[in-house]
Amino acid sequence: MTFLGETSSQTIVNSILAFIFPNGSIIHNESGVYFQSFTSIHIRVPNDCSFEMLKSIIHNTLQLTNDQYLDEIYYRQPFAYAGNQFVFQSMLLKNDDDVNTMLTCNDQ
Repeated sequence: MTFLGETSSQTIVNSILAFIFPNGSIIHNESGVYFQSFTSIHIRVPNDCSFEMLKSIIHNTLQLTNDQYLDEIYYRQPFAYAGNQFVFQSMLLKNDDDVNTMLTCNDQ
């Protein structure tokens, strides 16, 4: 599994900075979820990124072979809780709408 960590709201040349946590795990705690992995890899996700483009970026960044594929891609999405508090929930990215939600959420 590949996890996308929370992205910074900082836009870098029309892209969002994100982190990949390859072969990691999702940990649930009092602040929602976080991703745990031995390594994290940063990537830039273009603001107009499609699901297929995101898969391709991750595939190339991880230097996967043609025999290897991404099983699942999760995003750590901020979620308003009890007024002004934020927690995080994991969101499985499955299509262009999910990727757009990820990019829009971090654009605010």
